Amino acid sequence: MIGSGNVLYHMTYIDDLIEGIVLCGRESGALGEIFTIGGETYTTLSELCNLIADILNKPRPMLKVPYKPVFAASVICEKFCNILKINPVLFPRRVEFFALDRAFSINKAKRILGYEPKVSLQEGIRKTARWYIDNKLISE
Repeated sequence: MIGSGNVLYHMTYIDDLIEGIVLCGRESGALGEIFTIGGETYTTLSELCNLIADILNKPRPMLKVPYKPVFAASVICEKFCNILKINPVLFPRRVEFFALDRAFSINKAKRILGYEPKVSLQEGIRKTARWYIDNKLISE
């Protein structure tokens, strides 16, 4: 884990996202409006990683690397790779994943669209993990 793991993430299972989009198309009050479609709750990145590890029966991540040195290395890596005209493996936008909160309110979608997420974070991760296993993209 890069950084503290305390940044917030608001996950959405695909079925809920599709339902939210469909509701936007059906509800006349949605015309010209902007909605955030998300899961019922958000979680910290650390809690999310632990949940994924638990569902996959893998050890929870323990190592935490300080954010600032990794971010500095990403800036240097990107500049150096640009000089060499190669794609950087580490760049600031990728490292910012570990520092920027992504927690939102879905209250407007609930109020205007009648949106109600149906798939919990745990259920969505279980279904997603099963899909990855069934498609041999990860092993059990």
